[in-house]
Amino acid sequence: MERETQKRRVLAHLRNYGKITSNEAFTWYGITRLADVVFKLRHDGYNIVTVDTVGKNRYDEDCRFATYVLHEEK
Repeated sequence: MERETQKRRVLAHLRNYGKITSNEAFTWYGITRLADVVFKLRHDGYNIVTVDTVGKNRYDEDCRFATYVLHEEK
């Protein structure tokens, strides 16, 4: 049985949902450095695009964060 790695979890999430944020990665998978995982997946040849997203923080203030989107499979 292959070990479930952070890369595998993020890739499975991207394949199922098409996108992921650092908050989702932390909440669902305990991943605190999503950008590093995405960097490694890109190095493996996956076409993951960073989308600058505007949302609200816990204080209802506007904030910006990255949403990673999987485009065509390698």
